[in-house]
Amino acid sequence: GLVHAAIQERTTHRRQYYSMAVFGVDFGNLASVVSVARRGGIDVITNEVSKRDTASMVSFGDKQRHMGEKANDLAIRNWKNTVGCLKRLVGVKLDSEALKHEKKFIRNAMREDENGFVEVSVRYKYDEHWFKPEQLIAMLFTQLRQYAEIEAAEEAKVPHGSIKVTDCVVSCPAYYTTLQRKLLHQALQFAELNPLTLINETTAAALDWGIFKNNQLPEDEKSAQVVCLLDIGNSATTATVASFMKGQLKVAGHVYDNTLGCRDFDYKLYEHYAAEVLKKYGIDLSEDKKNSLRLLSSIDKLKKILSANAFAPLNCEMGEVDVSFPTVQREFVEELWVPLIEKLKALLEKIKGLPGADNIACVEIIGGGSRIPCVKSAVAEALGKPLQTTLNASESIAKGCGIMGAMLSPKFKVRDFSVIDANGLTINLGYFSEKSNNPVSDPNFPEINKKMVVLKPGDACPKTLNLIFDRSQDFELYVFYEDSPEVKFVGSNLLIGKWKVTNIPAVAEKSSVKVNLRMNPSLMINVEGAYVLEEWEEEEVIEVPKKEEKKEEPGSSKKEEGEAEKKDEKTEANGTDAAAPMETDKEKKPETEKQTVKKKKSKKHECKVTPVFSLGHADSKLQEFKDLEFSMISSDRNVQETAEMKNSVEEYILSMRAKVSEGGMYFQYITDQDRKQFLASCDSIEEWLYGDGEDAAKDDYYMRMQELKKFGEPPVRRCKALEELPPAVAAFKAKAADLKAQAGDSKVAHVPVEQLQSIATKADEMLQWLSTEMAKCEAAPKTSEPTLVAATVAAKQTELVNFATPILNTPKPKPPKEEKKEEKTEGEEKSDGGSAPGSPQPGSPKPEKSPEQPSADNKMELD
Repeated sequence: GLVHAAIQERTTHRRQYYSMAVFGVDFGNLASVVSVARRGGIDVITNEVSKRDTASMVSFGDKQRHMGEKANDLAIRNWKNTVGCLKRLVGVKLDSEALKHEKKFIRNAMREDENGFVEVSVRYKYDEHWFKPEQLIAMLFTQLRQYAEIEAAEEAKVPHGSIKVTDCVVSCPAYYTTLQRKLLHQALQFAELNPLTLINETTAAALDWGIFKNNQLPEDEKSAQVVCLLDIGNSATTATVASFMKGQLKVAGHVYDNTLGCRDFDYKLYEHYAAEVLKKYGIDLSEDKKNSLRLLSSIDKLKKILSANAFAPLNCEMGEVDVSFPTVQREFVEELWVPLIEKLKALLEKIKGLPGADNIACVEIIGGGSRIPCVKSAVAEALGKPLQTTLNASESIAKGCGIMGAMLSPKFKVRDFSVIDANGLTINLGYFSEKSNNPVSDPNFPEINKKMVVLKPGDACPKTLNLIFDRSQDFELYVFYEDSPEVKFVGSNLLIGKWKVTNIPAVAEKSSVKVNLRMNPSLMINVEGAYVLEEWEEEEVIEVPKKEEKKEEPGSSKKEEGEAEKKDEKTEANGTDAAAPMETDKEKKPETEKQTVKKKKSKKHECKVTPVFSLGHADSKLQEFKDLEFSMISSDRNVQETAEMKNSVEEYILSMRAKVSEGGMYFQYITDQDRKQFLASCDSIEEWLYGDGEDAAKDDYYMRMQELKKFGEPPVRRCKALEELPPAVAAFKAKAADLKAQAGDSKVAHVPVEQLQSIATKADEMLQWLSTEMAKCEAAPKTSEPTLVAATVAAKQTELVNFATPILNTPKPKPPKEEKKEEKTEGEEKSDGGSAPGSPQPGSPKPEKSPEQPSADNKMELD
């Protein structure tokens, strides 16, 4: 179908596992979704508990870390050391309005780092550790990457861990600043991932909406279909207006409210019922963090039930107290949500100010809020447009990321479909000019006196700007945001980057320095280079045809021209030139003369562009975080392997103790002395396991396992050998009987009798050997090693087969030639019936066959 046509692999069947060489991630505040590209389209993959979404959490313990669903299981029990809301903490300063809003959802201790940004405190391996949000995101993505690698290994039918997947496309909110995008990009690098690009969440959903409807989209831009995509997620609401035409998605703009999400609807109910719990049960949830999390979890369940029912109960276990509100009416809940609905309507009004908003054909609503009835009613009322839910509300962003990954990966062939996003915030370029006619002063950047807007909200991206500066000396460029509430909300610095342009060649009094300023597909801006184009004129002497008047006879010119055209046509059609004329027929070369002309020439001189200030972590810090993450991964793996080894020892003791005891399957295969020693070892090691060995190293468990196997493996081996022997003996006897039967078959009558008899003799000898060995084996005690094993019998069977097969496959001899006999018969028939005309007479020599005339027996191929 359309999905199959949209994405096709370039790889061969032998390398199918490369279809998993890129994956997409919807990095959500509450949960993340992973998608992969396959030959049939984009699929969302499941995690270790078969869920299609994974909690965006990281939990720390005394021995190891837990990410995703394992962290979610510990979110209440280990709430002090479990961190969520990761994407809301990226690039946020401790004193920002964003963090003030976030603190009611985050219960971990926080502090500011050396630059004023947030760090989170957790207890890990019995010590306090402070982690940056980017490090926590990297931890989560190491887990998400494993899901893609496991899926790739299963598709390629190779062991888990055999395939490493690093290329990915990750979504981020449209309200993210350049700093937040850069930090997210670096977080993925901490996890040893290669992010091909970041993509806005609603842009990814728009890509999922449009690419599979490509054949239904209009051809030209004037009649493009305009759609509003509304994402009401866990922590924010974003609306995007996008136009679709065949082969293209163009985003007109984004509006958002990053303080309005599904969790805010939950928190509104939490505030009400927390007061009710205090009044009714005397439990102060403002001081009881664990029970407050329990109530929030129960409210989330209540909200989901009320989306399809008029009323539902609210029940929550708080230790020994069972909190219960038997009947919660949906109407009552919607009254509590009125302020939030009004806030949503105010956001929807902003959509009308976006380009193309008047032509919106429909509103596609996604996210968890799309399931709340009063929210859907408010959207339909505010926009006056039909609502659609054709996209998967929870997975469309992840699928869009997967599609973008396939488009950017060289391992896939995707139909042509361009994606043009829109810039979100005003970006300025500042510099200092010695001859500034209208100097501009900016209190945030006193070093500059010239400022210009290079990118406005809604400008198409990615975009490259070529800026020209008349400079002969080194100069500096400042790229910064216009001061706005959106930037102030997260507390980000206005400055995006500062670059110094040096090594300007003195090719003229004033050189025109051309600077390339680029907003890349991840919507991060950078100065990519600068150069001076040196231009000059040079005189060159060239030969040109000499001008002279030609005398032509009437009609001769047309004839010659016509002949030349025909000759050219013939040459083109046949691919070969006509026969060359004689030397005397050649026309004389036209006379030439020398002429001096001026030609323009140019040379590009690259200037040096040095970043003076750039956002994000320095390269040295980047490597430090990578090394730290790698060490924690190794530690987690060692803890997991140690736990598995400990469980193996415990399981071996419990299993083998019963099997070697009286009535067990291995009782008769072990001596009393060995059994006594083995059971004593089991008791000793079991006592050690629950005592000093509770937290032992992996090598200690391995040594105990080898000690147990010293007495436990021999009876297992003996039992297995004696169980495998009867089927092997039966197979040998059947094969011997079969070979003897084949030796007496009429099909091998052409084989000498003594050779056939040797097969039967060999089979009888081996059967006699087998009978003798079986008698020895049955006479030996079962507590000793078997004198005959199935492998030996199988080897003897192979020996017999190899002996008999060449004899039985002896080819039949070729039948004797009968040519003379046939000629004689033919002569006799001819003599009886008379001689045919031209036939040889008796006694006359036979005529020889002419080589040109084939015999009647030979076949001729006729056209």
